[in-house]
Amino acid sequence: MEDAAQRWHALQTKVNELRLAEAVRFYRANGLEPLVIKGWSLARFYPPEEPRTASDIDLAVAPEDFDRAVRLKNAPEISKINLDLHCGLRWLDPTPWADIFARSRLAPLEEEQIRVPANEDLFRIAAVHWLTDSAVRRDRLKDFVYLLVSSEDFDWRLALESTGEVRKSWYMAVLAAARDYENLPSGLLPDCLRDYCLPDWFRSALEREWKRPQIQRGKLLAVWKHPSLFFPLLFRQLTESPVGQCILLEEPITNQAPGFIRIRAFVRKLKRETGLDEKK
Repeated sequence: MEDAAQRWHALQTKVNELRLAEAVRFYRANGLEPLVIKGWSLARFYPPEEPRTASDIDLAVAPEDFDRAVRLKNAPEISKINLDLHCGLRWLDPTPWADIFARSRLAPLEEEQIRVPANEDLFRIAAVHWLTDSAVRRDRLKDFVYLLVSSEDFDWRLALESTGEVRKSWYMAVLAAARDYENLPSGLLPDCLRDYCLPDWFRSALEREWKRPQIQRGKLLAVWKHPSLFFPLLFRQLTESPVGQCILLEEPITNQAPGFIRIRAFVRKLKRETGLDEKK
């Protein structure tokens, strides 16, 4: 059974790679240069015997190109590819798009050269995405292990300090979690992480989240007419992990657990769904 599962994952990985190359080729033919974030940009660091699976393809484009990219997404050539288009990097990273793009690099895939963020930028993007999703998937900590093991001359100043002190606290927590739960070698970490301990509340939140059954996420207002979907989602949001809520409210991850965070985060989400909060 294990061999069959491995073969299936290998097949799915190959199919996704072909679709990614096809999507990038199509956008380039139409004058757009997408940046591949998450997904394959991280999967390429994994060993062949441990493929990283993904359900969609994440492409980021310059904000001024986003509307055109969305229109092109419906073209017959790529309409069947499961694409998740991003307008720049949005909340994932506040670094100006021009800076991210200038540091990006090309990585070979099939007969294409796929544009990916610099490893330091990719680390920050992946870290914030993992935290935003309340760190529900412990296995995604391997993203940071394989990324750092494969990186040479990793610029820790750029990775940790270029987006401010609040986000630096997020990145340090992610690195410490990868160290403690997925054996990220301490020798790869900067000096500031050598004696850093995860806050107790953060560790408890991670371990609690990993034991909870996963549910289909979404917007409350979109499913309020369907009780079987609405009430589980409502309960999930009211008991959401403080990990993701820290990111939503842009609070630092410190030793002191954030107060009243569930209430404030729930109100913020309702405001976003109703359009009262302009910050997306």
